Amino acid sequence: VTILHKLLAKNYKDLTRWEVYQNEIESGHLQWGSVHTEAFFKENASMMEGSDGDFRIVKVLIALLSSKDEDVAAIACYDIGEFVRHYPNGRAIAKRLGAKELVMPLIEHENADVQRHALQCVSKIMVQNWEVRFLCHIVLSISFLGKLVNLTYRYFAFFSKIPVCKINMST
Repeated sequence: VTILHKLLAKNYKDLTRWEVYQNEIESGHLQWGSVHTEAFFKENASMMEGSDGDFRIVKVLIALLSSKDEDVAAIACYDIGEFVRHYPNGRAIAKRLGAKELVMPLIEHENADVQRHALQCVSKIMVQNWEVRFLCHIVLSISFLGKLVNLTYRYFAFFSKIPVCKINMST
């Protein structure tokens, strides 16, 4: 009984995770959950190819970028970005299928979540190692803000006749 239970549990898990994802994508009603995670895509990116090698699921995701539902558009951006990261040559496939052209306008979407996921998706499509570039952008932004704070302090100190002391933001 224990062996049968383990076998059933293993096959049930493997079967349902991909099928749940596939059914959700095909329905067009996407919701954040365990199938929209980095771990899921690491494990299942090769399944995006499809049995015929037509990348049908990727094509449906690209079509969902035009959804009026903001959550659906944000999740589609996220999933395409994860496909690009975890599927060999995923970047070229996404570009060839027109993903970049449909994601780009979403960077200026009124919804902040859609904007963020669109920006990350485009970064993943455009840049070989997007994580390093994204982190560099954050570090440069923090450095710029530190300099801005220092300049603002000096400006007010000058006009307030307060003795100036330099703020060290490098630590």
